[in-house]
Amino acid sequence: MRRVSSLPPDAVIGSAVVIGVDGSGRTHRLGQIAAAAAGRGVIRVNPPTGDVAQLDADLAAAGERLVLVDNAHRLTEDQAARLVAAARRGVTLVIARRPTIPTRTHAELDEAVGGHVEQLRPLDETGVARMLSARTGRAVSPDHVADVWARSGGLPAIVAALAEAPADGPNPSLVARIHRRLAMLPPPVAALAKLLALRLDLPDAVLAAAARLDPSELGPAIRELTDQGMILLGAETIIPAVADALVADLPAAERRRVHESVASALVAGRGDPPAPAAHRRGA
Repeated sequence: MRRVSSLPPDAVIGSAVVIGVDGSGRTHRLGQIAAAAAGRGVIRVNPPTGDVAQLDADLAAAGERLVLVDNAHRLTEDQAARLVAAARRGVTLVIARRPTIPTRTHAELDEAVGGHVEQLRPLDETGVARMLSARTGRAVSPDHVADVWARSGGLPAIVAALAEAPADGPNPSLVARIHRRLAMLPPPVAALAKLLALRLDLPDAVLAAAARLDPSELGPAIRELTDQGMILLGAETIIPAVADALVADLPAAERRRVHESVASALVAGRGDPPAPAAHRRGA
């Protein structure tokens, strides 16, 4: 039976699966593993890559070397199948991926890798304090640590961005990070992120309608935003710092359109008057 736990940063391990949402430190963790296994030799696979011939050559020549696969959820099914075959013939693989497994072939890869499973979890306040101190080069107050922990949900990438945020607004790198993710999402899922960022108190049916999602698609859309590192783990609430950055960069006209979509969904769903509905906010 595979164990789900954390290993010391310098531990040299065999086959393993590292699981975490975007921004949780998957690539950093693979870097630690690569450093620990330097004497053994490491081959890196970083999808998306279209060079299947190179992948075949690397796997054929792997020998005792450790093959590290970052962003394994982005492998094509053909690439994943090649890695499954390599794992089954004894190549030692460490794969890092998002929590959601996209296809049956990716699930087979998880099973073929076997070994240790490491779940990357949000930082606690001690971890946040350590990261803030490392980033700023100075001690941080408990109140500041508690504030950053609450605003970031403990996600390392967000903590790092908040450590470097200017006093007059969100960190530009955090805003850019969010926009990159929105651009890669299907339009209804991106619309859902904007709705959640406004922190309106809305039932699921209204959220789905306002985002132009079928009600059955709301759960998968929330899961996608969670995998993207935009939703608090274990909740359906957007990470506060992500919401603040998204809203701060949302043009007034687009914000009005989002509110209008909510008003229309509320009117259609339960007959609320349009004007109050358009300005409805949660506590």
